[in-house]
Amino acid sequence: MLSDIIEFLATGIIAVIDAMGYAGVALGNEWHSNPTLSTWLHRFDALIILAILGLGGLFLWHKLHKQKA
Repeated sequence: MLSDIIEFLATGIIAVIDAMGYAGVALGNEWHSNPTLSTWLHRFDALIILAILGLGGLFLWHKLHKQKA
């Protein structure tokens, strides 16, 4: 049972890393030379930062709430 879960997670992680690597190679050449791509990606900077802070806040709230119980 546990080995099945570990195998499933490892397979998923490898797939995500491969996809991110492919995206990095595909966007790497265009990153600074394509002003349209740069403009669109910078529009999402604040959204990404807010999502990271929100998830961190939820994690802390969950851990603190769990301690009180």
